[in-house]
This record gives sequence, structure tokens and C-alpha cells, in this order.
Amino acid sequence: MQMRNLYFILILIGSFFIISCNNSQKEDGIPFIKEFDKGNIILENGKVEPIPNWGDKNTTILIVVRHAEKVSDSADSRLTLNGEMRAGRLAHLLKKSKIDDVITTNTFRTILTGEPTQQMQSCNFVTYEAKNQDVMIRETLGRGPGKKFLVVGHTNTIPSLLNELTKTTDYKDIPSNEFDNIYVVATRGISQTKVLHFKYK
Repeated sequence: MQMRNLYFILILIGSFFIISCNNSQKEDGIPFIKEFDKGNIILENGKVEPIPNWGDKNTTILIVVRHAEKVSDSADSRLTLNGEMRAGRLAHLLKKSKIDDVITTNTFRTILTGEPTQQMQSCNFVTYEAKNQDVMIRETLGRGPGKKFLVVGHTNTIPSLLNELTKTTDYKDIPSNEFDNIYVVATRGISQTKVLHFKYK
């Protein structure tokens, strides 16, 4: 257990170093996040983006990301070293925002992406089968008013989740080579949802 905790600490230290050394940039006009500061998103360009309805007891906040870089396309693939570092950076980004649950599909790559955040925040860890995402959405909204969740998914489950919450078809499958998208979702229920789209390093 001590070695495992040391492993996560080393990943987080390395992740912080990479964040500090990278320059502010945009990809396709989508700004990069520097950090979450409770109800605000601090962007690398110096701007501050408030999270909609933060602190509202009737609103559920979801931070939605794809799993980090994976070793292969196999169903049981783990993360590459870059993927492990990204997972650590994600935990660092969220350290000032109290996450109540980390929710992931039941694959190694999503679990390993969410694990550093769960370790840092000592919060609950919930897994589900991707084919049962509609059930996960109902259960999360049922227990979630006023709570904040990190949701880790896949190229196809994330747009499906966002389209269901917004009752639109605006969100398409994420390109297979993109691991840096992060969606901040504020929802009071199906079709009562606001989505902010950013990138993270």
C-alpha cells in the first residue's frame, strides 16, 4: 500500500512539472484549463470561466473526460506512461474542487484514469457497464443534486451522455487520437443542462 501511494505521488509531482513547463495554447479554438478553483475554471490564457450554477443545491456538476492514453486497442488495455501522467494531471487540476464520486466504466483504462483523483480526494469510486449508461445517468441524477462527480468514459459514451443530458445531437464521437477534452456539465435534469468544453494537458 505504501509503495502504491508513493507511485501516485510521483505521478502527481511529474504531472505538476509538465503543467508548469507547458505554454498556454489553444487547439481548434478551445481554451486549455490551468486549474479548477472551486466554482471557477482558471484558463491558461488568464481568463476565468465561472461554472454555471455552482453551489446550487438543485444542480449536479459533472466533470467528464475520456480515459487517458492507452497501450493498445484491446478491451483490457492499461494506460501508457503518458496516460498515467495525464491521469495524475487531471487529479491535480481538480484538487481544489470537492469531488463526491469518481464514476467510470468498468475497464482498466477508465478506472486507472480516475484512480489518482479518487486517491487524492478520498472519495467514492463507482463503476458501471457502458451499455448501461442510461441507468448510470438516472442513478447519478437521483443522488446528485448539489454534488460534483468526475465521469470517465470513451469516445462514444461521452457524446451519448452529453446528448442525453442536453436532449440534442450536438455531440459527435471523439476522434480516437484525442485524450485531452474535458467537459464541465451543470445539470438540473434531462434537457436542463449547460455544457462547457475545454482542453487539458
